[in-house]
This record gives sequence, structure tokens and C-alpha cells, in this order.
Amino acid sequence: MTFSTEIRNPNRVYLRCPTNKKYGKLSSCTPKSIREDFLQDQVIQKIKEVADNYLNKDDLIKNADTDKNADFTNSLKIEITEITKQLEEIKNIIMSLYKDKVKQVISERDFIEMLKEFNNQRDILTERINKIEGELKNAENNKNSVISIDKILSDFLEFDDIDRVTLVSLISKIEIFHDKNIVLKFNFAEP
Repeated sequence: MTFSTEIRNPNRVYLRCPTNKKYGKLSSCTPKSIREDFLQDQVIQKIKEVADNYLNKDDLIKNADTDKNADFTNSLKIEITEITKQLEEIKNIIMSLYKDKVKQVISERDFIEMLKEFNNQRDILTERINKIEGELKNAENNKNSVISIDKILSDFLEFDDIDRVTLVSLISKIEIFHDKNIVLKFNFAEP
């Protein structure tokens, strides 16, 4: 299809058959043209029909389910509890090491080496707790944003605000017949 504009109304764009335009009366093809806005409306209507027939909004929302978010949050809280227990254990070990140093059960050099090792473990665990707390905050923010998924999906499935680029990416071929009947070939397998 080629684009052309109407002389009386330059804002109105028509799509014309390139075969007929190129060969004119010599063409075996009959003159066909269609307004771009009419074609776009027909395409959007067909996409809506496909979406209505094959997409289940409730299933899509269920896939973005907050239960998964709750499970993830619970697993993070359990991990924080386990790490807190490990930190407490490290604290007790360090206290025990110090007592052994004072009683001269271990040398000062051994004490310093073991203390460094336990301090490194403590730092790693503390860092992990901070990271988990950040993930918990993100999970809480996601929980709040999941509420709007219903609205976003509704808006998307309505296709009220779909641009030409998106339409072109969804469709591989458009056939327009003499009676303005339109057949669409999609870039995806129609179920």
C-alpha cells in the first residue's frame, strides 16, 4: 500500500494499492483505496476480538499474584531469622575466644586470627541482612503496585491507546477486498 492524501482534506490519509497506482488501466487489479483511520479502527477491532476470545484477564492477574510476593516475603523473613541466630552464635564464640585468651588457653596471635575470621563472617551476614531488608522494602512496594495491575491490564486489553508502530508490529499482512472486507494476518499464531 502507498500513502496519499486527499486534496480537499490534507489531514485525511488514504492507502492505495501500489499495483493499480503503478500500472493504472493496464493492471488486472481494480482500483482499491481505504482511509487509514478506518483501516486502523478495523485492525484494532479485530485485535480486540482476538484478545476477548483468547485472553483471560483473571488468569493474567492470577499470574501476577500477590501470594507469590507473600511467599517470597516470608522466605526472606525466615532467612533474616536464621542469619540473626548465626550472628548471635558468632557473638558468643567471640566472647568465648576472648575468655580463652584471658585465661591464656590460646595465644594472642591465634585470638587475633580467629577474631578476624569471625568478624569477616559477621560482616558478610550483616551485609546480607541489609540486602534482605532492601528486598523486603521492594517487595512491599511491589505489593502496593500489584493493586494497579488490574487497571493496567484492563487498559491494555481495551486497546484504546494503541499507536501505529504497535499495530504494525502485530500484523504481518493486511488484505483489503473490493467490498472493503479486511483480512488480517498476524505476526503471532492466532489460537
